[in-house]
Amino acid sequence: MFINSQDNNLRAELFDEYNHPGADIKLINIETGEVSEFQLKATNYLSYIRVHNKKYKDIDVLATEEVEADAPDIGSTGFYNKDLREEVEDTLDEAEGTFIGSEVLSSMTVSSIIILARKLKVILKGGEMTNDEKSKLVQEVKVAAGVAGIITLLMG
Repeated sequence: MFINSQDNNLRAELFDEYNHPGADIKLINIETGEVSEFQLKATNYLSYIRVHNKKYKDIDVLATEEVEADAPDIGSTGFYNKDLREEVEDTLDEAEGTFIGSEVLSSMTVSSIIILARKLKVILKGGEMTNDEKSKLVQEVKVAAGVAGIITLLMG
């Protein structure tokens, strides 16, 4: 679903900071100026969403198709967690070097997701990425994942 490419008086935006409390995106009604915040969850576990809902009662969650299928009260992003996981794994497979340990892989995954999330703005606006932009994105993800992995190894 490309909210920004539809004629629906809505505009989706990412927050400027990566760690905005409780929400990843905001949906703005262009006519009224009303802003709704949403947390995006890529998970198979409804329990993660319930924890969020307890802490941030006023921020709705949009989750992967797997979760939405089990909990119709949760909105869907239109993505499947297994597809997102494969995308991250494919990206990490392209990264140079061999890293061992779940802490290292976790830190690399998180840093990769942060870089990918910044590019979500293009997708939310219904835009296309050029091949050069895609290549640059892969490089940015490799660097971020590599740095996170090395830091985790050094600190671990």
